[in-house]
Amino acid sequence: MNRIDEISKNAEISEKAIERYLVASVAQLGGMALKYYNAHSTGYPDRIVILPNRPVFWVELKSKGKKLRPLQEYRQAELRRRGQHVYTCDSIPQVDEVLNTES
Repeated sequence: MNRIDEISKNAEISEKAIERYLVASVAQLGGMALKYYNAHSTGYPDRIVILPNRPVFWVELKSKGKKLRPLQEYRQAELRRRGQHVYTCDSIPQVDEVLNTES
């Protein structure tokens, strides 16, 4: 595999690439995928997704094959106990699946 192919392959499965895809896909649907950051409480999902006339949902993005840390699992459970929809995506097809589920 040459260097360009290797870079392309890694870009396809990196967290940043998947995040860019989510943001762009949500924008195409007329929505927003807001970056969530809380300096005092860590472990919450990366993005809050707001689509027109749909409930808000949360998305944690991971590089291909990476798993949630224990605190992230706890935070997701905490959000679900409060009736929130929370997803973890480590691939572009998973992002598509979530957006098809929620839109």
